[in-house]
Amino acid sequence: MKRLLVLDALRGFFIIFVILFHALGHVMLWNGALIERQEIQTWTMVLFSPLILLGTWAPVFALISGAATAYVLHYLMAQGRGHALGAHVRGVYYNSAFLYVCSLIHMSMLHFRVVFNGAERFSFVTGSLEQGRLAKADVDLLFFTDAVALVAMAGVIVASVLWLLWRGDGFAHARRNYAVLVTLGLLWFLAAPWLHKALDTSFFAAVTDRDVPTALALKLIIGPPHSTFPNAGFSLFGAVLGIALARHEALAHLRRFGYGFGVFCVAVGGLILLYAGVPIGPERVGTALPVQLHFLNLGLMLMVLTYFIGRFEYQDAARRAAIAQRTTGVRRFGLMGMTAYICESVLCVINLTWYLPLFAGAPLPARYLGLFLFGGMQIALWHGLLRLWEKVEFKYSFEWWAVHVVGRLRGRYSHRLQVSEVLYHPVAVPEQGSA
Repeated sequence: MKRLLVLDALRGFFIIFVILFHALGHVMLWNGALIERQEIQTWTMVLFSPLILLGTWAPVFALISGAATAYVLHYLMAQGRGHALGAHVRGVYYNSAFLYVCSLIHMSMLHFRVVFNGAERFSFVTGSLEQGRLAKADVDLLFFTDAVALVAMAGVIVASVLWLLWRGDGFAHARRNYAVLVTLGLLWFLAAPWLHKALDTSFFAAVTDRDVPTALALKLIIGPPHSTFPNAGFSLFGAVLGIALARHEALAHLRRFGYGFGVFCVAVGGLILLYAGVPIGPERVGTALPVQLHFLNLGLMLMVLTYFIGRFEYQDAARRAAIAQRTTGVRRFGLMGMTAYICESVLCVINLTWYLPLFAGAPLPARYLGLFLFGGMQIALWHGLLRLWEKVEFKYSFEWWAVHVVGRLRGRYSHRLQVSEVLYHPVAVPEQGSA
């Protein structure tokens, strides 16, 4: 099965962005005030508005996950393993269950301080570092839906929908399947505002009253901030692209969907935004974002992913091998995306203890410089750490545990952490003169 370089590279890019964006958040909002909010001028907000918009792109991980899940399942079906479709889908469920456990570990142990359910919440390890004393993990954080939990739900949803579509002779009806996935994705988005309006109050009441069964059930549907509705809907559109890649659809057809439907979503999001507006600010942390922003983001994501699919995947083997070599660094972050996402706050908080005092009393330009130096330092530290870690194939990382635990459950182990094959030689280049 051809490895999709584009998914590894984009996952890595967005993990790097998460590290940068969270580092800026730590140094400005959560753990320090290198630049006070009243010091931020309008021109800087305009200048960094693309960065702020990208800060709402957590659903891109659901989009990428949906594409990868559909691509792999389609490949297995095309290889004549359709009789075992149920077993393959169960494998996705096992992986999603493991991811959900990782999410609970993240939220209870390692997440940074966050305002949730009306109060500031702390995890155990990172919270202890933030407060300078032993902290008690806040139970409310177990009901906070992070990006790992979102990806877990996305896997379940895509695998379940494809299982329903591909039963019998459904696998052969590609056009119908594309139409169903797109229609379901749109309905998923449109249902989200109504579900949040109907259920948000009940969810937070259940969390406050420690009605665990009700709170957990509602979390799976509308638990913020990365709620299943509408965020997991991104995975259905990713599945369209994943199936198109597995079927080797013509690039022109793929672009027609990615660019055409992407423009449509941007237009819909823009029209709703002009009518209703959209508040974006620190107060949105820990809350579900409005649907107009999701339509806008989906359209932009589809166009970006479509562009890079053409640049990465619709090339000959020699060209793809050269691309793989040039993107080794960013794809390394993609391989360790979950571990970096879960653990990056701990490293941030530790470094802030000595970094913030360096800029005490410094003029505003020097503090702006310090802001981005800190973000760059965090990325450089993770780059160095991952370079060292790859020498032992990322042993004991969250991904390493996923390979071993999920592999044991499904009776088949992934090769995703075989560094030489996946990171350095993911493309087989035929020798010159060979047939």
